[in-house]
Amino acid sequence: MSGDQSERQEHKAEDNAWYLLATLHDGPEASDDDEAWSKNRAIWNRYAATYFNDECRTRLAERGFELSIDAPLDPDELASLQEQYATRHRATGSKAPATLPRLEDGKIDLSGIEFERPLRWEGYLIPCELNMSGAKFKGTTFDGAIFLGKASFDGATFSGGTTFSKATFVDDADFASASYPGLADWISKQRCFTGTHSFGL
Repeated sequence: MSGDQSERQEHKAEDNAWYLLATLHDGPEASDDDEAWSKNRAIWNRYAATYFNDECRTRLAERGFELSIDAPLDPDELASLQEQYATRHRATGSKAPATLPRLEDGKIDLSGIEFERPLRWEGYLIPCELNMSGAKFKGTTFDGAIFLGKASFDGATFSGGTTFSKATFVDDADFASASYPGLADWISKQRCFTGTHSFGL
């Protein structure tokens, strides 16, 4: 198997620590549960805020951005989050590490995942590099999401009405070799990028 093929292997979403954290309050079935999404977004953004430092603020200011960032989690809240994460980890039978993924590593890796249910990342703050290359999305929403680091969707497949309405890419974005069946709502892509961007369309 070639290196590229190996990198594009598909993985179950539940075996990825970042997915478990991003969907912490989801139930066993896909739904349009606004309360679960609101809780997921709030805890994700506050966890992301622990990574947001003066260097991030400086980089944003240089590109003309000012963001209101949620308060980072305090030590007690982090401990509680670890317990919640461990509970979801056990409930899904996940093969991911049983501890929270580390933002200190500077990369969120969701590459090669086949999402069998819609992924709702509306309003999520992505504070560092994001790798979703080779992922397969179904009805995913990134509306209003803010990508502070480089974002790679190289070779990803979007279907079922995936949307990026009012999303903001502060750094470079790579959509080379991505497939867009059903991506009908990519309306303002030319205005949501401040870094370089590549499309394989």
